[in-house]
Amino acid sequence: MRNESKQQIISNYLFVIPYILFICQQGISNTTFSKFIHLYGWPLYLILIISILCVLLKNFFDNTFSAISIFCLLIFSFSFILSYRNSNSINIIMLLILFWLSNKINLETVVKCHFYTYLTITLLAMVCSFVGIIDNYTVFSTTRGVLRYSLGNTYPTDFSAGVMYLILDFCYLNRRSWRYRYTLTIILISIFVVAFTKAYTSFIFAILIAIIMLFSNTSKKASEVLRYVNFLSFIVLPIISVNISAKYFQNRSSLLFLINRLLDNRLIYGNLAINRYGVTLFGNHVDMVGAGWGTNTNLLNTYSYIDNGYLQLLLINGILVCGIICFCFAIFSLNVKSNTLSWILLVIAISSIVEPRFFYVQYDPFIIGIAILIYNYKSKGESAF
Repeated sequence: MRNESKQQIISNYLFVIPYILFICQQGISNTTFSKFIHLYGWPLYLILIISILCVLLKNFFDNTFSAISIFCLLIFSFSFILSYRNSNSINIIMLLILFWLSNKINLETVVKCHFYTYLTITLLAMVCSFVGIIDNYTVFSTTRGVLRYSLGNTYPTDFSAGVMYLILDFCYLNRRSWRYRYTLTIILISIFVVAFTKAYTSFIFAILIAIIMLFSNTSKKASEVLRYVNFLSFIVLPIISVNISAKYFQNRSSLLFLINRLLDNRLIYGNLAINRYGVTLFGNHVDMVGAGWGTNTNLLNTYSYIDNGYLQLLLINGILVCGIICFCFAIFSLNVKSNTLSWILLVIAISSIVEPRFFYVQYDPFIIGIAILIYNYKSKGESAF
């Protein structure tokens, strides 16, 4: 028994160390600390080497892989590595490494690790930007006529999206003992964040999940319906939202025009990206032109960003990876027994239509649930979620 406990501790450490390194590398690079702390080049290679060593050590200490988990991991490895060759997106390699390390890891460990690591980075960036140690970028929104503050991040929306995922973490970690004061605290934090960032999408979803948590203990029948809604959401929403962007100029109805206007031209930018890069099996290198995380500038300084998470995943990582991740999310949603986790996954599914962060390591810890389910398929993840 003591040996099993010791083995579990080693297994947890071999997952947590690379996960913290990945979150720090991606998270710090998305703050204005990146002016002084450069975590690409050799620091990134060092992190990847440490992570691969952790994979090898974990396989040495724990080689209890089932046939189905090995098969799925080989499929992931094949598709993710080929996607990386085309897209040069390091996130997909980080995700693959974490999938390999997720054996005998429960989701609570993953979420707790993400919450405390990313919360530390977020608070440090915000406080340092307020006192002038690092930059607090300001962006003037011409469409809304307001100033937006990045609070130490490279773009205001990045900060607010990060806070939204931290709130989802908090909801999951406190799902068994929710208090009214938690809902009130989340509402106050969300108001504070939106007052500076003017990022209303994350604000709406944060408020929504805070209110839902007051009534999350629904009946068994309602829980089952919610699981099937989530399953369909991760299948239907990607298809519908991508097709709307692809055919925007073909079917320019007044309703689509209104939706595009409300979404700050997201449908148009999505359509332009599809026409420019096309949809391929293993993805493309996509240039995001703008300000903030994952973007660059060009000589014409023309804005070009894909806000639809499903479309961004499709164009960058390709049909195969997009299909695998969305389908696995759907299966994961179907096997969830926690009402809170079901509501969180529904928020992620819907918000991903307009926020592209659901498949990024630094933001979404719940994507690791895909791998955890595969390792626990016999029990359908009951002990791991």
